[in-house]
Amino acid sequence: MKHLSRLVILSLLTAVFLSCTGFFDLGEEKITDFSNPDNVVVPTTFIVFDNYNNFAVDVFISHTREGEKTPVPASASSLVRPWFPAEEFTFYFTYYLPVSGKTIPYIPPNRFIGTSSSTLSININVTTTIPIPQLSERIPNNAILFDEAYLIIKNNNTSGIEILSGNSPIRELDGQNIINPGATGIFRFNQNTTAVGYSINVRGGGRMSLPSSIITFQSGYIYEVEVTNTQSTLVTSKQLKLDDLY
Repeated sequence: MKHLSRLVILSLLTAVFLSCTGFFDLGEEKITDFSNPDNVVVPTTFIVFDNYNNFAVDVFISHTREGEKTPVPASASSLVRPWFPAEEFTFYFTYYLPVSGKTIPYIPPNRFIGTSSSTLSININVTTTIPIPQLSERIPNNAILFDEAYLIIKNNNTSGIEILSGNSPIRELDGQNIINPGATGIFRFNQNTTAVGYSINVRGGGRMSLPSSIITFQSGYIYEVEVTNTQSTLVTSKQLKLDDLY
């Protein structure tokens, strides 16, 4: 009887010992990293954008250029940021061309292949450098850049001015509709839009017409106009080419 009791006690102790050592746990052994107690996943894949242009560029992950963007200064690199591995990923570019002291957001037309986006693989556990195409290497210097037309208005008036379509003010590229004294505004028009129906409203001073030499806003043209208290003057009109930016 005494011998049987010893066998029972020995069996129980053996079972307890084996269960404590994980003998019955067939899963992977888990090791706690006490330097990272919450087991936060640390990213090891990164990207950085290199901009070889003399003007700033915004990088988007959508062809609509909506949502999150990464700004990249002129002739510089972006901040390094974590990303995810991908066999193919497409980034989309908007260039900011300097014109008459302002900037025009520019998405190259489809005819300039390889300028508005880049598709490449993002490798795991490394930093992938994504070059932003240099326009001067992809676009002929004498090529017309735009399909649209742009109206640049310098307000040399003592009051604010606005551009009207009929009786309604239109907004310039930065979303404002008032051009303050001494400031310059830029407006975009679809190609071959007729200039009839557009006018300049001097706040507190009445309306004046656009220069009579502007009949239609022709494709690719930049129209520069100066406004004083009494008149609007066309300073220059030309098709903007890459040569004009350097």
